[in-house]
Amino acid sequence: MMEKFYTAAQLARRWKKHRQQVSRWIAQGRIRTTIIAGQKMVAEKDAVQPEPLTPGPKKSKKSSAKLRKAS
Repeated sequence: MMEKFYTAAQLARRWKKHRQQVSRWIAQGRIRTTIIAGQKMVAEKDAVQPEPLTPGPKKSKKSSAKLRKAS
């Protein structure tokens, strides 16, 4: 049986995400792709929506202001 492949646009519709977001995940290597006829395609077995990345710690604006005044 032939394996099914999806484009970034098809996955975006399937996951209800913007196409650019899916393209970003592909560029980051979070989704494995195969190039078919010059187009990046995602195999059905690899079409798993990545978990969202957790944001890093927020930088305090006060500390940078204090550094500028001290200089």
